[in-house]
Amino acid sequence: THKSLSHFSSDDLRDLFARYGPIQDVYIPMDYYTREPRGFAYVQYPHSYKNTKGLCFPVGAMYENA
Repeated sequence: THKSLSHFSSDDLRDLFARYGPIQDVYIPMDYYTREPRGFAYVQYPHSYKNTKGLCFPVGAMYENA
């Protein structure tokens, strides 16, 4: 099943990216006028230099392969 970023919550992204290590923060930028997600998100790890593999995959692909 494919899910666009507008349907992901920060908890969904935490679940998807947790396989790469402990997550410090998830931020989904919202459009100022529509209050809809802008189509990308930031996932912050405590030690980001160890967890760059998770940044190589688009969220939709990760969701489909999870």
